[in-house]
Amino acid sequence: YQVTVTVLDAQTLNPIENASVTANHTYVSHAGTTDVNGEAVLDLYYEDHYELLAGKWGYDVDCFEDTILNSGVTNITMYIDQKIYDDFPFDFGWSVFGDAIKGHWVREQPVGVNIGGIIENPFTDGLFDCGREAYIIGNGSTSGNTDEVENGETVLISPVFDLTGYTNPHVNFELFYYNDIGPFYPNDTLFVSLFNGTETVDIAKFHKDNTDMSLWYPYSIPVTGLISLTSTMQLIVTISDYTATVNICEAAFDNFSVTDFSMSSADETIQSDILIHPNPAQSSIFIKGFNSGNIQFYDLSGRFIEQFVPEAELDVSNLEKGIYLMVLKDINGNIVKVSKQIIH
Repeated sequence: YQVTVTVLDAQTLNPIENASVTANHTYVSHAGTTDVNGEAVLDLYYEDHYELLAGKWGYDVDCFEDTILNSGVTNITMYIDQKIYDDFPFDFGWSVFGDAIKGHWVREQPVGVNIGGIIENPFTDGLFDCGREAYIIGNGSTSGNTDEVENGETVLISPVFDLTGYTNPHVNFELFYYNDIGPFYPNDTLFVSLFNGTETVDIAKFHKDNTDMSLWYPYSIPVTGLISLTSTMQLIVTISDYTATVNICEAAFDNFSVTDFSMSSADETIQSDILIHPNPAQSSIFIKGFNSGNIQFYDLSGRFIEQFVPEAELDVSNLEKGIYLMVLKDINGNIVKVSKQIIH
């Protein structure tokens, strides 16, 4: 049987051409690309539960985790927002190069490595995103000292994106990092850099002495003033391990996005007279001191979820359980408060 998946721009409702669509079943995955009408026709074999995903570079990713598809379901519509974002369920053209003899970046579902209670490789991708893939150093073996980067470097480079319209851009991502065990003190560094078409600037450096290892951790890095913002920006993630300091060096990268505000300062209050309660909330959030503008909910990767008009009692019963960034903006679009909100 066939199902037509239509992908629309979440703001304009215009059809999006060349968007990637995937329907994942336990036994098989079906992939398609939308046409000029924003439609992709998938030929399916199992009437069952599916994971549906849709996305395109320059947009975020929409996903339905557990959707029943059968011959009675002929059309599904999915909505994606224009955004600099990638959580890697699709191949949007990130490139990999380097001279390491093994352990290059790959876009796969992580295969965890646990050696004596120490997590050297993550067992899952980053939290709160669509799909199960991340970029990871090597992958596939559950044994330690097998797939890590060795004797050289591996470099991950994003497709081009435009930052000229941003006033306070922050580069956001989740990172898993591990560097330990060996005859020398582990001192391998992971560099996150921006390239604007003419110059490259390091915006973050991660190593054993400044990084919480063996876990996924979110970062939000301001880049204003570090580099000239152009329409031809690219993100570069570089990690290496050379024979002079041989040890185990692993990393994984997920949930990349750019926002015009800090994701890490989500608990900072710009207007202290706005009161929001309860937290955690179940079906309602009560707001005092904010009457005009809009209220936007994002997941922790910066992906837009939903927008509300201000009300004394906000009905959030349609939001899935999880942790959100709740962004309050005035009628001019200025952020007046950002807070983490738990829905349970």
